Amino acid sequence: MIKFNKAILDSDIQDFINANINSDISKLALKGIPFSEHLKQDIFTQIEAKKDVKKSCLLGLTRQTFTIQQN
Repeated sequence: MIKFNKAILDSDIQDFINANINSDISKLALKGIPFSEHLKQDIFTQIEAKKDVKKSCLLGLTRQTFTIQQN
């Protein structure tokens, strides 16, 4: 079972995640983040997951085909 840290649902943390969705995780880690150390890995994981979802959605949209039905 995967353990989910509900603390990352905090609006300040979500704002940070969304603001850094295009950031390099390595650079963020070196720079430091304004949240407690025990949340760091969860926050980085969320940023990477959102990047993957964004990329998947964009790829899906470009591959999607549309059909026109005639009545």
